[in-house]
Amino acid sequence: MYAIFRKELADHLSSKRFIILFSLVLLSAVFAIYIAIQTIRSVVGPTSEFIFLKVFTTSGGNLPSFLFFLSLFIPIVGIALGFDAVNNERSTGNLSRLVSQPIYRDSIINGKFLAGLSVLSIMIVGVVVIVAGLGIRIVGVPPTGEEVARLLAFVFISIVYAGFWLALAVLFSVFFRRTATSMLASLAVWIVFFFFVAAIAGAVANAVAPVDANSTIEAFTRNAGIEGALSRISPCTLYGEATIGLLTPEVGTMNSALYAVVPSGADPASFRVDPYLVAARLSDDAILAYHTALELHGRAYSVYHQVTYLSFRPVAPFKVSSQLLRGARPPRALLYAGQQRFGVVTQDRAGMNVHVTGFERTLVDVLDRPDLTGSWEEIWRSLETVEFFNLDTVIEYVELLNNATTSAKVGLFLEQHRETLSVDERYLSSLARLRPRQPRYLDRGKREPGKLLARWNLVVPAALLARSWGETL
Repeated sequence: MYAIFRKELADHLSSKRFIILFSLVLLSAVFAIYIAIQTIRSVVGPTSEFIFLKVFTTSGGNLPSFLFFLSLFIPIVGIALGFDAVNNERSTGNLSRLVSQPIYRDSIINGKFLAGLSVLSIMIVGVVVIVAGLGIRIVGVPPTGEEVARLLAFVFISIVYAGFWLALAVLFSVFFRRTATSMLASLAVWIVFFFFVAAIAGAVANAVAPVDANSTIEAFTRNAGIEGALSRISPCTLYGEATIGLLTPEVGTMNSALYAVVPSGADPASFRVDPYLVAARLSDDAILAYHTALELHGRAYSVYHQVTYLSFRPVAPFKVSSQLLRGARPPRALLYAGQQRFGVVTQDRAGMNVHVTGFERTLVDVLDRPDLTGSWEEIWRSLETVEFFNLDTVIEYVELLNNATTSAKVGLFLEQHRETLSVDERYLSSLARLRPRQPRYLDRGKREPGKLLARWNLVVPAALLARSWGETL
């Protein structure tokens, strides 16, 4: 097996395929780190920790971070190195000569796999070391011992993740005689895991354990458990969660010492704990959002008995002072772009600072996730109480989310309120270019019949277009 391993390793390192793949990954990583270095000062404060790790997770504007590039290229490189490992030998006639020698068949496969894994390890370690060196040289902040340990763990997990895709590609190269078929099969599996598993998990969870604003804690817990269990079938989800925990240790850290201080002279039995403050302190990255943000800004049309917060590691729903505290994960696009705090403002509540989404981000968020805000009447009436939106910020956040349906929803709302919000045509044109290519329902979960608006490719319920709720006061 060692002879096969040495030969395959030499072939990989001297091949044009390796040079092209390594150059592509290196150029993308250097570009991402250059953008991060230009914008890192805007995300680092005097009290910030793990500054060195932010070099790997910070991005600029709509450009992704180094972590996103690496998570995208690792499966592609692993598949590229393994999709023709065996069937190429079969097609050239070398496989028959190999098995005629006193060599075990599994030694041939293991030797090829270990050679490919060694090349992937060299590539990952080399890119991370180069990026780390550039970060230290330009930023001037040396890593701490804990940061070095986290970075080493990140490299190890990345190698294991790359090994999975390499093993899958080698497996398909054994099953299929044609190299094109094994490559397409490997890419198809990656596309399903990377793009569709999370959406399928959410749809299955909502079908098996549907929830709404009036659901019980047990229903929310069951829904979240089913979605989490199904989404973790994907190695992409597992790798993403592991890298988040390693490279952004401040994200999702639970505050186990959370407590409320009862004022002097107050009765502890009847003292009412502020549920908004509790939600804002459930994790270090907690951000009050959706209908809760509208309430804190004084723009909610109705009073809800649910407090919604964003966190990459939300806890199971529970009640505080008759209010249901429910966590939701932010869009993953924000993490990949290093923009978890985009459009977030700080408010004072009872002498304590809480993070809440601003008007512009709230506008987009409630249209993106209407299930966390209420009916379309509630959303429309609440947003109509806001006198002004910074539309440049709105467009920037929409582009950051990169969701065609959400872009169309925002365009529809701004078009309906063009005069009151002084919406220029250039903003609507920008959103129209981002609309979905195929018609989409305004609410994918309900699929209500309605009218197709060609400019936005949205099927909008008649009640929303006619604003029929305005007839009843």
